[in-house]
Amino acid sequence: MSLQIKVLMVIDLEGFTKFSETHSQEELKELIDNFEKFVNEIAERFSGEVIKILGDGALIIFDSAENSIKAGK
Repeated sequence: MSLQIKVLMVIDLEGFTKFSETHSQEELKELIDNFEKFVNEIAERFSGEVIKILGDGALIIFDSAENSIKAGK
């Protein structure tokens, strides 16, 4: 059995709750749709895997710390 190091990236849209109080449902849907696209693009570009997207948050797992750091920049 070999051990593998994995890195979990936790993403949260700061201020989303406050934003949602002053914007329409259409604007919120557009923001969340764009967020999901962004998360998937970052995961693909840096060899990560999207584990879960929940509203304004997401989890991506990477096989290396180097890839996760690059994705975070």
